Amino acid sequence: NDVLFGKSTITLDKNKSETVEFVIPYKDEFFANITLEDNRLKFDNTLFFNTIKKEKIPVLIIGSNNIFLSKIYTEDEFVMTSANIKSIDYSLFSKQRLIILNELQSISNTLIQSLKGFRGHLVIIPSKDIDLQTYNHLLTTLQIGKVEKPMESKIYINKINYNHPFFKNVFEKKTDNFQYPIVKQYYPNHFFLRTSLLKRSDDYDFLTEITKNDQKIFWFSSSLHPEITNFINSPLVVPVFYNFSLHSSNPKNLYYTVGKKNEIDFKNDHKSDAVFHLQNEELDFIPLQSKTLDFVKIQTEEKPVKAGLYKITNNSANYRSISFNYNRNESDLSYYQLDNYLINRQNVHFSNSVDKVLSQINEENKNRNLWQLFIIFALIFFGIEVVIQKLLKN
Repeated sequence: NDVLFGKSTITLDKNKSETVEFVIPYKDEFFANITLEDNRLKFDNTLFFNTIKKEKIPVLIIGSNNIFLSKIYTEDEFVMTSANIKSIDYSLFSKQRLIILNELQSISNTLIQSLKGFRGHLVIIPSKDIDLQTYNHLLTTLQIGKVEKPMESKIYINKINYNHPFFKNVFEKKTDNFQYPIVKQYYPNHFFLRTSLLKRSDDYDFLTEITKNDQKIFWFSSSLHPEITNFINSPLVVPVFYNFSLHSSNPKNLYYTVGKKNEIDFKNDHKSDAVFHLQNEELDFIPLQSKTLDFVKIQTEEKPVKAGLYKITNNSANYRSISFNYNRNESDLSYYQLDNYLINRQNVHFSNSVDKVLSQINEENKNRNLWQLFIIFALIFFGIEVVIQKLLKN
């Protein structure tokens, strides 16, 4: 609302950078822009951004022995619901971002069909003695593969996929000095489109991520029961289960980029079936969107084309605000070095002197002309020789 919250003056030396801090008042929603005022900078000098109220992530845990999970999914960040296998409220599924099947011995057909229509993320922790038939029924229904009978072997879980986005900002650096957990049993698996997050020292997966459209399914290859593994007492348990929930919800960006594919999801508080609009004072359009009973996902790419603050509306009601900015790469004034492109390329020669190049071309043309003259004279002499031989015969 054109209220000035901070102002600062800086002097920048060549090849130097400065950091300027502004104190933003704590509010559920805050819309603002940062502007650089400089006579030499007449473009790309405004950054729009906004903060929104942080929503608690709903997590449903089906099974028993959920004490260690309740210490991770605390009330300040999560809405955790525990359910026994015999008393599941299936109407809760559409409201969840994450469902955890915790050490179920068997999986009912009703639960399998409900999970088939679930669009959030799913974590499956088998028990130490599973009903293999019902588990494979679930996995084949989800179209992700199958598992086999358990194998016994005591081995360390000591291979972490540091490069995977799942572990982003979890570890400052790779380390060998780590208290790795031990596992005594595992279920061999055959999954499609899988990625290993944690491996045992024999290269078998302990924690696997399976991607299915926009959904991610996480499979532990063994039970987490204390008789099988000490994983829940290891330093890995908190970041692993915490990130299950974080990755179940798209992060709330301070802003999005114009012309780039963006996904914005939010809670459908009013359970409205009306179409959502993206608008500001100059533009009003209907973005690509998908809805469930409790959540909405909006996708933008070609629109909007102008940076600024926008509102997501539905029947004239404001749901949330988002900001768009131009791609900063468009204002990058550092030019590509041609010699870096030409180096080590065959049939391409690089020179920084025009006179040298012209002289070299003239020499090449001169040599080429002499070569042509030699061929011409050779043909002439060959013709003369043929004529002389015919005259001598006559």
